[in-house]
Amino acid sequence: MGCEGEQGAVGPTGLDGLNSLVNIANEPAGNNCENGGIKVEVGIDNNSNGTLDSNEILNTSYVCNGVDGNSSLTTVTTEPSGDNCENGGVKIDSGIDENGDGTLDNTEITATAYVCNGIDGNDGLIKTTNEAVGTNCENGGIKIDSGIDTNGNGSLDVEEITATTYVCNGIDGNNSLTKMTNEAAGTNCETGGVKIDSGIDTNGDGTLDESEITATAYVCNGIDGNDSLTKITNEAAGSNCENGGLKIDTGVDTDANGILDDTEIRATAYTCNGVDGNISLVNVTDELAGENCENGGVKIESGVDDNANGTLDEEEVSIERFICNGVDGGFDLQVRLFLLSGSVARGTNGPPTLGGEFLDFDKRNYIGVDSIIFSPRLKADRANNAVTVELYDVTNDRVIDNTALSTNSTDVIRMKSPDIFDDLPEEEIDLAVQMSSENFVCDVCTTGLIQGETYLILYRSN
Repeated sequence: MGCEGEQGAVGPTGLDGLNSLVNIANEPAGNNCENGGIKVEVGIDNNSNGTLDSNEILNTSYVCNGVDGNSSLTTVTTEPSGDNCENGGVKIDSGIDENGDGTLDNTEITATAYVCNGIDGNDGLIKTTNEAVGTNCENGGIKIDSGIDTNGNGSLDVEEITATTYVCNGIDGNNSLTKMTNEAAGTNCETGGVKIDSGIDTNGDGTLDESEITATAYVCNGIDGNDSLTKITNEAAGSNCENGGLKIDTGVDTDANGILDDTEIRATAYTCNGVDGNISLVNVTDELAGENCENGGVKIESGVDDNANGTLDEEEVSIERFICNGVDGGFDLQVRLFLLSGSVARGTNGPPTLGGEFLDFDKRNYIGVDSIIFSPRLKADRANNAVTVELYDVTNDRVIDNTALSTNSTDVIRMKSPDIFDDLPEEEIDLAVQMSSENFVCDVCTTGLIQGETYLILYRSN
């Protein structure tokens, strides 16, 4: 047996491996992609010119846009040497362009793969193939395999695959459709209107078929109405007004003769002269469409001429009502009874205090009224100390149910109670406003304010 010879000299360093390259270009709609998409060409830069020449392309695949869905996008960026690629390479992000801006945003990336340069001369390769509809892609797509060409044969063999990702087509989307047709007068619309059908165009024929309708709505014409009228007459001293005053009748001119006949009267109210002999006054002005009257109407203010100047001043208004136009001439009545008016303010330092009043209130006197709302303007002096306002029945020494309104806002806000018609007794009572705050601070502190007009709103609808 011969002796083992000495170890030979280390051979020369092998040639650097060739880089893999990827070309990505838009693919127009056609045989390769029915709705267009992206053409992906991969290969080895054999001539090391940094460009993937046509004779260097090893594989071509397509990432196609989904049918009626969002487009699939792919971005390819250089990956430096590091954890993902020891010798650097290419990073491939893919996903669906959910917002349709043509750019694959970070939030839209659903898969990332790396094509790394070979170690010691082995090249990184990519293989893309069509992925059929199935578990990996609900609507089909592209399968991207990547790995190192360890045997140097220029093909990515199964055993060389190190990563697999999928770029899936978007979910098929059907359009929503709406169909509008005239609706004849009948059960759905008393005076006719428009029928609106909506649904999904499941068969894609661009027409909303009966079987595709999922919702139907009707926009009905308003009922043609007659004008609302007001009649103001002197009221003699008697049961309605101890010292006389004014009678205010309101209603709808159903026979269209321009006169409010007795049979057309829907509501009657009285503005009575004061005990001291001062006369009652009424102001009637047009009310523009807005918060008080959706379709405009008439504003009627009444009260006693306390200063005897012949003018109903702001601080003398005790009743404010609105005769509002309904839709297409209908009728709606709104009356406001003031507990506090003008710029009057009331404060509290914590414990309940009473302010403002309305004497001899009886809801039965307001013919046809079926809803009453309590509405103050208030604010808290400190955001951490809520202020509460309630309507108080002085006659029976109790708070009217469902009238407690609270806020910790330091800005003056208008608040409204729910309907309290049923909470008010069937009798004549004196009303006032009770105010309190969550915490007592000091004897001279103000913890909350009622500021400006505080009133009851009485409604009578058609």
